Amino acid sequence: MHLNAASPIGGGLKGMTRDLDSYIQRREQAYQQATPDTAGSYIGAGVGETLPWLTGIGELRALGVLPKATTYLGKLGTLATEGALIGASQPVTSGPQNNLQDLVEGKAPTPSYADQKALQIGFGAATGPLMKVGLDTGGLLGGGVKNAVQHITNPSAIANANVARMTGNNPVVAGLLRSAPQLVPGESPSVAQVLQTPEAV
Repeated sequence: MHLNAASPIGGGLKGMTRDLDSYIQRREQAYQQATPDTAGSYIGAGVGETLPWLTGIGELRALGVLPKATTYLGKLGTLATEGALIGASQPVTSGPQNNLQDLVEGKAPTPSYADQKALQIGFGAATGPLMKVGLDTGGLLGGGVKNAVQHITNPSAIANANVARMTGNNPVVAGLLRSAPQLVPGESPSVAQVLQTPEAV
């Protein structure tokens, strides 16, 4: 679909894009003016831009560099560590904010580089575990709702699943169930009666 720049929608989108580009350019210029050019800043910028792509966490895991977690708590810890490493490797893109009162009182600008970097690391460390717990909780709740609905809509499927879980895929058991005599005329015997075990109730 092509929008004509002369149309109201096309012109509005073009204006929004131009304003956004201008804002990004002004922000970058303000950042560059607030950040002194030193050898460390160039090295940090280069490492921060390239390191995440050169040594991605997924690649490190695939190469076996990162240990594999075997417990749920271990998985959460691994996700937190990975998130913290990703946060640590990201560049800080906004300079410190000064206001006139702080300048008059001689206070250090806030937030400092260290404050912003700590926030990135903390956010990264929290995001992975929280997402895993949230997705796992959603899966459990979804499975519970599905099971509850299935008890109402298809109770025989629940009974069949329980029988399969208890007896397994055993041809001897299947044969016993098929050839079981009727104990009460007109009624099929239960699995517990055929197998003569209370665990099958």
